[in-house]
Formats: sequence, structure tokens, C-alpha cells
Amino acid sequence: MRVRIGCVLAVLLATGCGGGPGDGLVLGRVEGVVTLDGEPLPNAHVAFAPKESDGATSTATTDETGHYELRYKRDMMGAVVGKHSVRIWTVDDEGDQIDELTGQPIPRPKEIVPATYNEQSDLERNVEDGEQTIDFELVTE
Repeated sequence: MRVRIGCVLAVLLATGCGGGPGDGLVLGRVEGVVTLDGEPLPNAHVAFAPKESDGATSTATTDETGHYELRYKRDMMGAVVGKHSVRIWTVDDEGDQIDELTGQPIPRPKEIVPATYNEQSDLERNVEDGEQTIDFELVTE
């Protein structure tokens, strides 16, 4: 019995008890608002991909007011501290959908966010330790 408890304690001490993403990475909490031409952008996907570490990409989806809060992994909020490439888009690329009644392809909605913020994005932001607000004021051309 003592050996089992000792083994469990050793494993817990070696792996840590949470709070960080593991692998020695530090997370900063990031939230903000995304607008397009001055109006809140609901249901937009926001992705922060670390440029200087092996950390995972943090993602969020905006609510009806354009507000987002980045999530690193399931129950871990934030993004890895450091410089990130940022992409923002509204249309998921899930492949063609077929209408069950007609068998015809259903037209995909048109992406309303310009490619300069997603497919051809050169957006970069720095995430710092602690809490921060990073807003995006997107404009169409």
C-alpha cells in the first residue's frame, strides 16, 4: 500500500499539477474584440500560432458582440507567451455539402473577412505573461 501511494506521489510530482501547458511553456490569458468595418464580427474564428516555440495553436470563436477568449487546450485558457502569427476567418472549409433531398451541392457561404487576415495573413501579435486584451479592427478593401 505504501509503495503504491509513494508511486502515485512520485508521478504527480514529476508531471506537475496543472496550471501550465507542460513542456516548460508559459501561457498568457488573451481576450479581445474583433470588428469588421467598425461593426462586431460574430462567429469569427481566431487562431494564434506561436512563431518562436513548439507550443500548440490557441483558438477562439467570437460571440455576437465580437468578443473572443483564446483557449490553448481543452480546459487551458490563453496562448503561449511570445510572438504569434494570427489568422481570422468566418467560413469553415469543411468540403462540399450535399442537399439530402436534391443531391445537389449546397453553395458555401462567402468569406467576408479579406484574405489579408486569413489565407494571406501577415498579422502578428505578441502574447505576454498575465492577462491582456488584443483587439482586431479589420477593414474590407
